[in-house]
Amino acid sequence: SDLHPPPTVLPLAMNPRCMLISGWLGLLRVAALDIAPMQQPAAVVGIEPNPPVWPASVHVFSPSDTSLTEHIADLLRDLNDVKTGHYSDKRIALLFKPGTYDVDIKVGYYVQVLGLGEIADDVVFTGARGVYSEPMGAIPDPGSLDNFWRGAENFRSSSKNGMLWAVSQACPLRRVHTDGNLSLYVYRAWASGGFMADVQVDGFTRFGGQQQWFTRNSALSTPDGETIGGQWNIVLVGNTGSPPTTHPTGSKEAITNVASSPVVAEKPYISIDSVGQYSLQIPEVKFRSVGPALNSRLGARSVSL
Repeated sequence: SDLHPPPTVLPLAMNPRCMLISGWLGLLRVAALDIAPMQQPAAVVGIEPNPPVWPASVHVFSPSDTSLTEHIADLLRDLNDVKTGHYSDKRIALLFKPGTYDVDIKVGYYVQVLGLGEIADDVVFTGARGVYSEPMGAIPDPGSLDNFWRGAENFRSSSKNGMLWAVSQACPLRRVHTDGNLSLYVYRAWASGGFMADVQVDGFTRFGGQQQWFTRNSALSTPDGETIGGQWNIVLVGNTGSPPTTHPTGSKEAITNVASSPVVAEKPYISIDSVGQYSLQIPEVKFRSVGPALNSRLGARSVSL
């Protein structure tokens, strides 16, 4: 025991090892991974409050909040400027309780926009632009080539103008339902993304000038390759409404389409209930799956924070 003192064991929901395993295997009870043989884990030390005591970088909003467009724009001002935001040490998470928000949010560097519903449609953005990312540089060059390090997930975009997510790498889009078109580029602006999963598009999906993109388990509603666009390397796995694989010559779009996802566990996400208690929702592991499940909790496990 002198050589192998018992470790400190965090509560399941806060232990990254346990969260990882629970996400992949659907287990709610996991032994500590680094204790010596024949040892028993130490007693749990401390209990996190629920709701959590969020750090200053986390902002939680309700549908009754006013002037959100102006408030959030001011909050993200430095992170929406290439000079002050590109290598900033600021990190901001915007969490939205279930309900409808007539708000526009220009998502900058190191910003995450997260709905707190159990399903994507629990949080709805109805602003003229809603949640969006536009080119941060001159058009065409660099266009969206500097749009890194941001994310959006678990909400519905009901903007009358559709949803714009013109980004490059490290800008995941997950569990998003858009009523209109999803545009992943701006005309003539360079872009080099990207990743999205568990996304439902009711209009058209347009990659346009995106140099490369990986899309998994989504409903794209755009089976025509010329309409969906894209450039050198568009990879589609387990999607519906998507164009077939191409074998391009010249400048035509290069598409690789794999019919189903062999095995996948979607990223766990946080939700809040009617009395303000937070939980970690852990989607089930799926095999040979096709299409999104953003508005279904079938098989998901819920762990209180």
